[in-house]
Amino acid sequence: GRSALHRAAVKVEHDPVVKLLLVHAHLLGAEVQGQEIGPKKPEHSLEELISASRISVDLNQSEGGSVALQAASRETRVLLLESMRTSLRALCTGKTCNEGWKDLYRFALKLQASQLDELILAYDERHLRNSRASDGG
Repeated sequence: GRSALHRAAVKVEHDPVVKLLLVHAHLLGAEVQGQEIGPKKPEHSLEELISASRISVDLNQSEGGSVALQAASRETRVLLLESMRTSLRALCTGKTCNEGWKDLYRFALKLQASQLDELILAYDERHLRNSRASDGG
């Protein structure tokens, strides 16, 4: 599945079609995670979406590609943002809810699909703060 696509992405280096397929594999993984039951499932789903978003941002920053590929990439970013909002909303209503998730959700609501990189940065900052807090410093 995804590991084969990751290997293919490495082999063909920067093939935008393979990257787009990889984004959709992560989207599917996030959907599956979101349907499973467990205390960490919404967080795992969001992590899949963040991984997909990183690839999508990279794909968006690379030059070239057909008009159809560019349109598919744009539509995928819209889908990613909507999916992340849904995952964050689930985190905000679940047992693991905290102000960090609420802040990230509010931030996501303000963004356009073209601003996925900003949401990734906000997620990374939140993750880094939580890591430091759990490490005691």
